[in-house]
Amino acid sequence: NPAVDRFSSELRMSGKKLKLGGNIFLETDAVAEYRNREQSLNLRSSNANTQGLIDVNAKVKIDDGKRYNIDLRNLSFATEDYLWMLSPDAKIEFSREAVRFENVFLENAEQQIHLDGLLELSGSGKISLSVQNLALDDFRRFLFKDPEKRFTGKLNLDLNIEGSLNDPVMALQLWCDGLALDKMDFGHIRLQGAYASELLSFTLNANSELARYDSLGLRALPYNHIEAQGILPIDLRFSTDSSRLREDRELFATLRCDDVSPSIIEYLLPFFSNVQGKIPLTAKVSGYFPEPKISMETSLKDLRATATASQVSYWFNGKVQVSPSKVEWEKLTIRDEYGGKGATSGAVFMDNFRVRDLSITGSCQGLRLFDSDDTGGEDPFGEITASSENLAFYGTLTSPILEGNME
Repeated sequence: NPAVDRFSSELRMSGKKLKLGGNIFLETDAVAEYRNREQSLNLRSSNANTQGLIDVNAKVKIDDGKRYNIDLRNLSFATEDYLWMLSPDAKIEFSREAVRFENVFLENAEQQIHLDGLLELSGSGKISLSVQNLALDDFRRFLFKDPEKRFTGKLNLDLNIEGSLNDPVMALQLWCDGLALDKMDFGHIRLQGAYASELLSFTLNANSELARYDSLGLRALPYNHIEAQGILPIDLRFSTDSSRLREDRELFATLRCDDVSPSIIEYLLPFFSNVQGKIPLTAKVSGYFPEPKISMETSLKDLRATATASQVSYWFNGKVQVSPSKVEWEKLTIRDEYGGKGATSGAVFMDNFRVRDLSITGSCQGLRLFDSDDTGGEDPFGEITASSENLAFYGTLTSPILEGNME
């Protein structure tokens, strides 16, 4: 159409402060031009939420009125910590039948995100996504309100999706090395998954590929050697109107670890610190969504933990049952380094593993309950050793109550 070929336009926009949803953009400048059946866009702005600079330089060419070729000459996002840039060879092609991605590389030093594939508008296609050396610490500010919360690890991933949007088939390979969240070190994780016919099967291994860690110079953790596998009924179809979790099909998953990191005790029971020793754990999930049965069991053998309030170390022996609603034990034996001993039964009640309150009973013979030196301040100091047949410790973590007769 000669009229379309002759048409041209130009739009310039500047904004000191723009707000889109929860995001605030500062010093925004944009220029959009249309000439000779080509649309170009130049945009630069600063995002106040992430303190990042966004820079876009793109050209869209209309080819015979059937295809739109997007040439992303520059796409970058920069902060004081990193610079993500799109490869200049990246091409995205839109047509009436499909969207094609070719050499779409996002890079930040050794970190890479690579997308290739074809997605037909009918719903069929094949997409490949590859992630290399992605530093999780760079994304901490987007995921957590607490800027000091620890979230580290290096992620590598290969994901292939093919078929149709209403019947996708997926294959996943994932490695995450040095994964840590808050107080917990998970180490090196490998996850393999496959999805088809609304079933997701997976296997997970942690800290068991010693030859690989050796070749990459990674530190092998002395704990958290995990093996897990399972089948989850989940609906990943694009057009589903129902719940993603299939409630009419049974799920099943098992996990075994002979040496859970002691930091898990400090997370679940924050009134203990400096936990030492191996913790074997078996876990099983079965039944149906939305309320599957989750059960865990661990056997403690000479597990050492220091009571934060009293600064006394104890050794524990016995079995502990864990579920999302409580940690429960019966006749767990305790001893201290001074020859005192005791036994306890009780439960720590939780809401999805978040501690709510506790109810513990016990008895002791010559057990050290408090041991603190004089620091010259106002904190209490001294030693308390007691014997009792009817101790009760209950309430919340912030307002616990201790009752009973002691000698």
